[in-house]
Amino acid sequence: MQATLRAALIVTALAAVAGCASSASKDAASGPKYTAEEKAAMTEEEKLAIYNENVREKDRVTCTAQRSTGSHMTRRVCKSAAQRQAEQESAEDTLRNSRRLPAAEGGN
Repeated sequence: MQATLRAALIVTALAAVAGCASSASKDAASGPKYTAEEKAAMTEEEKLAIYNENVREKDRVTCTAQRSTGSHMTRRVCKSAAQRQAEQESAEDTLRNSRRLPAAEGGN
């Protein structure tokens, strides 16, 4: 699953870079253009930095190392600011709604 997420992030970053370059074809200086060899030689961090330079702030992606409960293994999780905000709002809504539910009665 981590490999799938990583591959999806790389494809998204490359698509964004390619999309920015193609939409800005009128202005030759408007976006970075890389050869296939240059793209293959880039690290994930470099690709992510290029992607983040070419998108709106809410679409910028940040990656964090997260550890699952009960595990010492960390995994890299990458999300956009908009995704993190949506998750935060969802968690707050869930907490708010759980407080409104009546307590379960302890009868048989």
